Amino acid sequence: AAVYTSMMDRSDPATSATDFTLQQSLCAFGPLVASILSGVVAQRFGYPVLFASAAVVAFVAAGLAARKAATRGALPAV
Repeated sequence: AAVYTSMMDRSDPATSATDFTLQQSLCAFGPLVASILSGVVAQRFGYPVLFASAAVVAFVAAGLAARKAATRGALPAV
């Protein structure tokens, strides 16, 4: 529910239905693409490479999210 609230907050009031639909479509399309890519990586390079690359992506995403939150004042500065 929080994702939908966030998407509505970022929608233009004049075109909120279209904005929300576009954002929701991207939220549905992203996991589809990721699952296809993960299957290709696992088949071609093996599961250790898949899990290592997933860990790297997760750590980078967490770092970017923490950095953004810190610049907005949502987290205390480290």
